Amino acid sequence: MRGFSIGYDKTVAPVVDKMVIAIAAGFEPFPKAGGTKPVTTGGTPIATLPPKATQRRASGLVLSPDAIITSDAALKGCTDIMVAPEGNAARVPAKLVRTLEGTGLAVLSSRAGKAMPIRVAVAAKDALLVQRDSEGDLLASAATITGGKAATSLQEGGAGGALFDKSGALIGVINTMPVAKFKVAGIVPTLSYTYLGAEDVLKAAGLPAGAKGDGAAKSSAEIAEAARPSMLSLVCASDK
Repeated sequence: MRGFSIGYDKTVAPVVDKMVIAIAAGFEPFPKAGGTKPVTTGGTPIATLPPKATQRRASGLVLSPDAIITSDAALKGCTDIMVAPEGNAARVPAKLVRTLEGTGLAVLSSRAGKAMPIRVAVAAKDALLVQRDSEGDLLASAATITGGKAATSLQEGGAGGALFDKSGALIGVINTMPVAKFKVAGIVPTLSYTYLGAEDVLKAAGLPAGAKGDGAAKSSAEIAEAARPSMLSLVCASDK
């Protein structure tokens, strides 16, 4: 793990705290190889190519072979959607079936992924958000449910991620985009996001109501691994 520490007298905290926050916001604990710094020869900078535009990503929960639920806003206007499997497997096409009006969600169909048996959470405050990030990796983040919103760390690519209770029952699906475009010490901060409840998700998608009830408590790793085959990384391939 990489990090940094800064020590200073508490009397100068009002001034130095702001500087520390600014440093932390730009801190990358594991910077990627390469870079965009220009090469200089004899004091004359050589122009470098601009970075390639990033293709939009979202998370999609497979509820049936013809129903992958994701955030509508995340892939709005995308004409070529692909599922990016883990590893080096080839991407699989996905098709927009319809948007679910008034829910912030959309339904896709694809031959990728595995439908997840849904059990609807009865009530929960402590939750787990399972999502895919901008690289397609599966992530699990703690979440707190309050007033119809989930306070959690939503990554780029995480819109459409699913919220589960401690037994692995579905609470709902995130229907908004990540708003944190910065990191503090390399970590996306916790913010509040809206979601559509599990019963409303199933109803809007035209699927049967899931069984209700709490099951035995599971670890975060167990819940995330159970969701792995059903939580897809969706890519807007038409973004060049």
